[in-house]
Amino acid sequence: MEIIGKEMVVEDVIIEAVKDKKFYKNSIGGLTLSGGEPLSQSEFSFDILKMAKENELHTCVETSGYADFKKFEEIMLYTDIFLYDWKETDEELFNQATGVSNKIVHENLLRLDKAGVKTILRCPLVPGYNNRRDHYIGIAELANQLHNIIEINIMPFHNLGNSKYENIGLKCLVAGLSPLTDETKNECVEIIIGKTNVPVRLQ
Repeated sequence: MEIIGKEMVVEDVIIEAVKDKKFYKNSIGGLTLSGGEPLSQSEFSFDILKMAKENELHTCVETSGYADFKKFEEIMLYTDIFLYDWKETDEELFNQATGVSNKIVHENLLRLDKAGVKTILRCPLVPGYNNRRDHYIGIAELANQLHNIIEINIMPFHNLGNSKYENIGLKCLVAGLSPLTDETKNECVEIIIGKTNVPVRLQ
């Protein structure tokens, strides 16, 4: 098994991020915590985000939304934008796919929005799982509940990550799926655009 990456302390992360600080003003870039789930290491994430803001870096956190809201409260003051996953509108189907309920994910999103936190709704589109009209409408209806949402990102499934699973000795559960057609992707975007005024971007 090939090990990718290295252990770093907070200061190491910020040193790396600050190296490109002069380019961020033009690219609107900054520091993004992704994963995995950054909130599963909330103390480490908090320290990185706090130090990033002390160094005047723009900050983003990519999250599944499935966490105790106290963890969001701890980091929200140091987070400019949450890249917030919305995988499945139907609660039963969400549970079948993830093993947990989407109620917490939904409630946390509404609470972040009420607190004035900016979000980008990131919606993976997986063939045979959630490429359905009712889910597309659900995405739009969710976006319409939010006052601080910037945009909706539709993220169609691709199989470019299969080799990464092999490198770390894991089985890719969706390895047999084929990428979605342009027609399906465009249909999804068109349906959502027809139900909301929130900007929609196909990734």
